[in-house]
Amino acid sequence: MATEETTHDAEAVDGWTPEVDMILSALDAAWADPGERRGSRRTPYRVIARLELYSDQNESAPWTVFVRDIDASGLGFITRTQLPLGYGARVSIEAPSGEEVEIASTILRCRACSTGWFEGALTFNRRQNQFKLD
Repeated sequence: MATEETTHDAEAVDGWTPEVDMILSALDAAWADPGERRGSRRTPYRVIARLELYSDQNESAPWTVFVRDIDASGLGFITRTQLPLGYGARVSIEAPSGEEVEIASTILRCRACSTGWFEGALTFNRRQNQFKLD
């Protein structure tokens, strides 16, 4: 579970790897039309983001998530850590302007998608129009 004391940034040392690209490509192929499952269509958006759960201890390192897609109401991601559903979090992500922004959010989904990897989604607590990229 995500609240254990650990170094959360092990995958950040390697950054964006070919394995991350392969998993994201497989997910994109499997869900060719995500618009049917969601209220709005998300735009592909590939960046590394940091996630801090409100329940984490203050000295805990942030969790690394590899962003898959985004819209004004939330984002999809993959990560090496199974994150707890329904938990509040703050995500730090680079906006299209290049500015680093912190957004209050809630984890909606986090499930196994490949050996050692989890696919998930989070919703922003308030719309983030800078990510309305259509």
